[in-house]
Parts: sequence; structure tokens; C-alpha cells
Amino acid sequence: YLPYLLAQLCPQLELPPVVSSQWVVEFSERQGPAAEAARWLLQRSADLVAAGLAGLADCLGTSHLVVQAEGGLFWKAPGYAARVEQQLTALLGSCRIARGDEVNLVGAAVAALQGT
Repeated sequence: YLPYLLAQLCPQLELPPVVSSQWVVEFSERQGPAAEAARWLLQRSADLVAAGLAGLADCLGTSHLVVQAEGGLFWKAPGYAARVEQQLTALLGSCRIARGDEVNLVGAAVAALQGT
């Protein structure tokens, strides 16, 4: 969704036929107003991820959260994971983000096992 949001912010920007969040990351490393908008969008995205995770922590009744994350945006976008962790720490007081493999699969398995 990030490339399409960037295109809404910068209507003069022409997206390539195939785009991904990695394209936004690469575009954000350029100079100019559209690149600045891409950097802002990535920061806002990280803030919203942190807000969602803080809401989950609140529902679970925990003030310390350890998040396992995977994915190109999270680990390849410069500063993205650090921004999420910083915002989570500001919201919860304590947080740690760990890199994981196949965390979606593991999470689905845990959820399925708890439902039995």
C-alpha cells in the first residue's frame, strides 16, 4: 500500500508497473520533495505499526513486549525497525524487537494450538 499512498501524496509521481514497499524505501534515498514525502510516509508507517502493537499489548495486559518480526520493509528500510522500537518504548516503557524467520507461520501455529 505504501507506493499508492506516496502516489496520492505526490500526484506528479509516476509509479513503475510493479511496485513494492522496497521501491518506496529506495525512492526515499533520493533528493527532493517527493523523496522527503517518502521518508515521512515510512516514518508514519512505523509509528502506526507501533501504535497497533501497543494496542495489542494493552489488550494482553502487558507493559513489556517482545516482538518477532520479519520482512523486507522492517529490516531493510534504514531506521524502520528502530523507529517502531522507539515508538513502542515511548508508548509502553519497555520493548524489544527480535528478528525472526517464518514468524507468520509460527504465529498462526500458536494461535491454532491455543484454539484447541
